[in-house]
Amino acid sequence: MGPTMRFVPVKSEETQGAATVFRTRELLIRQRTQAINALRGHLMSPELTN
Repeated sequence: MGPTMRFVPVKSEETQGAATVFRTRELLIRQRTQAINALRGHLMSPELTN
C-alpha cells in the first residue's frame, strides 16, 4: 500500500441498517412517483378526454 492509500472507518451495523432503510425508502418513493406519473399520462391521453 502506497502513501496515497486512505483507510475508511468500519461502519457500525446500526449505521449500515439506517443507510439500507434510507436507500429502500428513496427507491419506493421514486417508484411511487413513476407509477403516479404513468397513471396521469394515461388518464390525460386524448382517447379518454373526448
